[in-house]
Amino acid sequence: MFHTQVVGNSFDKLMTYDVYTTSKANLGKRFVPTELIKVYRHSDQTSYYISYGFGKFHLLLLILCGLIYLDTAIGITLLSFVLPSAQCDLQLTSTDKGWLTASPMFGMMLGSYFWGCLADTQGRKIVLVAALFLDGICGVASSISQYFGLFLFFRLLNGFGIHGKRSQLLRADEAGQSEGFFPSCPVMIRPTAGTELLLPKFFTAHVKCVSALERHSHDGLEEPRKRITGAMGICYPYLGEFQPTVHREKILCWMEIFWTGGVILLPGLAWVIIPLDVRFVSDHFVFGSWNLFVLVCSLPSLLVGTWLLTFPESPKFLMESGRHDEAMGVFKRMYQGNHNEQLIPTWAYLIADIVKEYNKVKSLMPKELKGRTKSIISIESQRSQRDVGDLKSASGFKVLFAEIWDQTKALCKPPHLRNTVLTCAVQFGLTSSYFTLMVWFPELFDRFQVFESEHPGMRGSVCDVSSQADSSGACDHEIDTSVYLHTLIIGLACVPTSFWLPLCVHRLGAKFFLVFSLVVAGGVTIGFYFIGNSTANLVLSCIFEALTSLAISTVFCVMVDLFPTNLRVMAAALSLTFGRAGALIGSLVFGYLIDLNCLVPILLFTALLLGSGGLCLLLPNTGKEQLD
Repeated sequence: MFHTQVVGNSFDKLMTYDVYTTSKANLGKRFVPTELIKVYRHSDQTSYYISYGFGKFHLLLLILCGLIYLDTAIGITLLSFVLPSAQCDLQLTSTDKGWLTASPMFGMMLGSYFWGCLADTQGRKIVLVAALFLDGICGVASSISQYFGLFLFFRLLNGFGIHGKRSQLLRADEAGQSEGFFPSCPVMIRPTAGTELLLPKFFTAHVKCVSALERHSHDGLEEPRKRITGAMGICYPYLGEFQPTVHREKILCWMEIFWTGGVILLPGLAWVIIPLDVRFVSDHFVFGSWNLFVLVCSLPSLLVGTWLLTFPESPKFLMESGRHDEAMGVFKRMYQGNHNEQLIPTWAYLIADIVKEYNKVKSLMPKELKGRTKSIISIESQRSQRDVGDLKSASGFKVLFAEIWDQTKALCKPPHLRNTVLTCAVQFGLTSSYFTLMVWFPELFDRFQVFESEHPGMRGSVCDVSSQADSSGACDHEIDTSVYLHTLIIGLACVPTSFWLPLCVHRLGAKFFLVFSLVVAGGVTIGFYFIGNSTANLVLSCIFEALTSLAISTVFCVMVDLFPTNLRVMAAALSLTFGRAGALIGSLVFGYLIDLNCLVPILLFTALLLGSGGLCLLLPNTGKEQLD
């Protein structure tokens, strides 16, 4: 067995690695500056990390990815202000509004696997840039669209691009829980008795130096490199793959604050832009304030996409693709950014040699040893066992889709069938209710304002004001300022829950948050039928938005522990597909029934939320065991 000897009993000196083969032939020594050795606690073990540091580079990356997430929140909820503003220019009925709100969800469904395959073959950064520019360009095009069908088409493409920007917490959370090789921690060792550091059994006499942590039964990053969640999982993983484990969870929690910031910023922008007296009219072209609003909301995608071009590709993707020199360039940039130094320590070049030698060795390994490496080391993923260039061919994609199908079949069989059905059903009920009502809230506020101005002192429920708006037949593109204020208050209502979840999830458990938020949100939904004024509608809307957004984040945290590593990402993709399908159906149903019989969609969403909360009771308690 390979082993190493540490010279000296303290960590204020240089550590010397003497690496031996099974034949005890000394292959050389390497020196590592110990001031870069970080000691972190994980479970019952202490691991020493050779780190590229944590500082300015990671902060800028957080701001970048946070702005992408903020822009995504704006893109998803933008139509909520366009519906009441554009109804005259586009001659929208309530059914048309339902189709319009459903179109981005349909685009998200289409984009799920498409973006995933591209990210797996082309890289995280380039796909994220493409999604941002697609979203921005289609947003600009939709802002000048003069016909409902054309506007609907471009908003569908926006949803397609948005799915390439937005990420889900599951994939990055999973990466954070894995202790294996990742760029900011390129070498990991476990201390044993005395100063001797034991390495796993290795495979040939040609290795110079390699180190990995032998996990108990946990495959680390073996399968998750398959990006089959679609590009919905690009932004979070792109950020997470740069983070040290000790900081990753905190960084990803801050991303939720950016989402809340987008929900708050959007009504502020609408409040400033839509009331402006901007209206250009010609024989075949009309450009009003709502068009300007859509145009302004499309620009951040183009600006952030341009800024992203100045950032590097994920070094983990580069390493797994065999592009080690490019990965070393990223490592150097990370070190320089965090330490404000131009000189790169010599140990950085050693790490490149480690991985290069490992790749050479792995290709020469006996078949029986190759199988064992999956449970021992996580320097390379399953994805790196096939050449990235091969995936660009038709046969390569055929193999990739075959793997996707195999994983889908595995999820639909015991012992995973139960958890698969539960998570997909919960996602369907939660997402259909959340996205549908979130987009329709400003429209309902506008209808309340019109009803109360025409019937002062008269009480009216959501159904009353909706039927009144439908029967009036009036078309007025002016929106009362109270609509913007109420929507802004809804966004602010999400702030407390954004802090409550990360602070208390380990004490109360993710399952508690899921059941509590879904059941209470279901009770709030039925309350919309009994309210009598806009103030009560605002209070219930704030509670609903805060709790359902909390549940959206929590459901992915739960899924981390429900599925093994090789199926975890596929489970997320499947559940997200069901969720987007629910949002698509919910938007169509709500738009069609809100004027005919609004009690039906209210009862439907109430049943979906309460049913989802009940199903969550059947989920096992999570967060207390090591990841499988």
